[in-house]
Amino acid sequence: MQKPFSPLQQKVYDTLNDPADTDVTIRRIYAAAYNMPLYALMDFGNVSDMQQKLGPVIQRINEKLATGRVRPGDVKQTYRLDTQQR
Repeated sequence: MQKPFSPLQQKVYDTLNDPADTDVTIRRIYAAAYNMPLYALMDFGNVSDMQQKLGPVIQRINEKLATGRVRPGDVKQTYRLDTQQR
């Protein structure tokens, strides 16, 4: 049984799960999590700042998942929801 997510965690999870097992850019995850249009992020800091802010959120998601795991994607500056891993 999966523990419930906070609203922020749910936004990140939903973004990673659409569809699962595919790489999702950190910019896209950040935009969804913080309700920002993706085009607004072009001049908004760098990806490492976004990744640093998303890191604890992703860590808590992984702690709550009954199956699967969020991990770095195969492409640079991405994450993926790996449904096969646990």
